[in-house]
Amino acid sequence: MQIEQAEATEPENSSFELSLGDWRPFGGSAGGSPERGLQITSHEERYRARVEAQRDRLFETAAMETAMRVEALGWEGVVLVAEGQVASRFRDALPALVRERVVAEADLNLVGDELSVIADTVEPLIEGAWHRRTDALAGLASERAKSGGAATLGPQETLGALAEGRVDHLLIDPDHDFSSAAGMIQSSIGGPSHMLGECAVETAIATSARVTSVSIEASAALRDADGIAALLRY
Repeated sequence: MQIEQAEATEPENSSFELSLGDWRPFGGSAGGSPERGLQITSHEERYRARVEAQRDRLFETAAMETAMRVEALGWEGVVLVAEGQVASRFRDALPALVRERVVAEADLNLVGDELSVIADTVEPLIEGAWHRRTDALAGLASERAKSGGAATLGPQETLGALAEGRVDHLLIDPDHDFSSAAGMIQSSIGGPSHMLGECAVETAIATSARVTSVSIEASAALRDADGIAALLRY
């Protein structure tokens, strides 16, 4: 299942089934023959080995298909919802670049549930992961800026870097009151002074910079930066 713009949908060809072929386990008593007992035990061991090999192929196939889907659809984050051992084996089978996009896991079995139920379950996980990521980005910008690195804090420095096209990733609280920096917008990125936030985002997009919306209530680092900060290209 994917969630995009608050809508939950199920991508095509997203189901995988475990096929065991014609193998069947034998049960019951082995009768009176020791040789017969050994044959049944050997067959059961081969059956279990066959099942395990099939499971390995299932995880490998599912992981490969998921990796291609993640790239094709441009998914930024993946939430694994499965019983513990299943999630663990699937995560380990994913390519490293996709494994890094796993933002949360839930030890649950939601197979057969409606998409709305699944969405209600995973949305808090996604939101929590989002808050951790955005707060970490704001913290990184603060750390770099304070050590003289490629980052800015506050409207004056950040708007100047935007005007010069040096911003790689803009971090901004769109609801923050930037009235104290109203005079800066005219000499940097232009636009009406009461729309500093909107103009900053537009300028970032126009210069191919990434933009992340962060509430100052969720990030002390951005609050200390007066609602706006940036990671720079140089």
